[in-house]
Amino acid sequence: MHFRVFMTYKRILSDIEKKGIIAVLAAGCSRETAATYAKCSRWKLRQAISEDPNFAAQVAKAEQESEVFFVNKIRKAADKEQYWRAAAWALERRCPNRYAARGAGTLSVEQVRQIVAKLADIVVQEVPGGPERRKILRRIHDLVKSGESDVDETPHLDEIEEE
Repeated sequence: MHFRVFMTYKRILSDIEKKGIIAVLAAGCSRETAATYAKCSRWKLRQAISEDPNFAAQVAKAEQESEVFFVNKIRKAADKEQYWRAAAWALERRCPNRYAARGAGTLSVEQVRQIVAKLADIVVQEVPGGPERRKILRRIHDLVKSGESDVDETPHLDEIEEE
């Protein structure tokens, strides 16, 4: 006698919950707000997005459409001379490294890159070659990698890869 075992797959979010989430995102709210609206955790929302490509596409589309809507509103306001702050606000968010207000003592991304490059130069000059130097440079590389996606500019990367 053979028995077949059928496992039922329980959806993480129902279709109704997904529609509600899409509507909240399309209105311009965050994923956190959408999850709260649907009475689910952010983790559950992330899981549903990762497991359902169709839902992931709908989420991305809703987020993009609301972003475009708000950017167009800001652009229209910025066309009027008295609303120059709308243009300034858009630049601060579009190009924060160049336009966002920084507090005293705050470094730009470019300044941090320069400091990391100088630090790597010091390591190369002061630490004899070999596994210790590579280990230090690898840690600097990993630190840069954890802070931003553009890792190709990590100094002395060729020395790390000699291992």
